[in-house]
Amino acid sequence: MSSENIDSNITSAKLIRRLQSVKTDAVNEKNRLVLLARQFRCLDKIGKSIGLVSDAAFTKRISWQGHVDRLEEKTETENSIDIAQRELSSSISQLQHQIIPALHAWQNKWLTRVILVETIILLLIAFALTGIIYYQGAADIPHLKTMLLSELYNRPIFLITSGSLLFFGLVAIHFRIRRWAAMKIASIINTESSEFNLSNAFLKNTRIRHSIFKPGIAGFGWLNRKRLKKIKPAPTEDFFIDSDING
Repeated sequence: MSSENIDSNITSAKLIRRLQSVKTDAVNEKNRLVLLARQFRCLDKIGKSIGLVSDAAFTKRISWQGHVDRLEEKTETENSIDIAQRELSSSISQLQHQIIPALHAWQNKWLTRVILVETIILLLIAFALTGIIYYQGAADIPHLKTMLLSELYNRPIFLITSGSLLFFGLVAIHFRIRRWAAMKIASIINTESSEFNLSNAFLKNTRIRHSIFKPGIAGFGWLNRKRLKKIKPAPTEDFFIDSDING
């Protein structure tokens, strides 16, 4: 039996080292398990980049201690490894076809809310400015142009300062609206039962450096998509572990 029990707090790196240290005659089965553990580790890293997990959530879906015990007792079977392989395929499918589309949907909902609220606020500001201009008797364009040129000539610092404050004020309003809309949607996401931190993954797409028009999911760029495509079923014959899955 195993001298070191694999508990729920083990990291994927320690798991790989533990599997590699197992003494068994079932070398092929052992190699398949090591590759499988590396693939789960890669999936966990992708999930962490997206913001879904903070530890080895995907890896912990498998009862690795049972596999280690069977290897050490020389009773490991192809069927048990195939079950773990199906769990890996299911996890990949869940990430690609459920989680990522859901994040895209929430991101589009956030974009719609931000644009709608900002449009309403800008219209209110436009109506207010129109009313002020009309009240001051500068409703016609030539008069307004003459007044602005006169003010710019007589009080340039005042107008530049006022314009700068208006600009930065609008920017501040924009980001406050972004934050408000994001927290509203995140509160709805938090009510959904899931083993993943979906609200954290969503909020990662609403940070200041992430444009509201950016279609991609933060943490799921071309590199992680490429890594995900490299995760393939382990072969049944003797093989060398794919170095691209390492890390």
